[in-house]
Amino acid sequence: GLKRLYVASESGNLSSFDIANPRTPVALGDSLIGPHAHSVAVDPVTHRLFLPLADLQGRSLMRIVAPNSGGR
Repeated sequence: GLKRLYVASESGNLSSFDIANPRTPVALGDSLIGPHAHSVAVDPVTHRLFLPLADLQGRSLMRIVAPNSGGR
């Protein structure tokens, strides 16, 4: 796989880390996904991220993100 760790937070931020070397993870950056983005699932084949959002303008939403592979 891409050796990535994704951390979603209630504030709506998604933080990404490269964990190719688990002793020294490298922060890849943050993305604003949307409010209440505290859950994330990753498809191991396509590496797409699935982020269910509980309430975005009064409606539920599933945000699907294809991450940048970083040239790998």
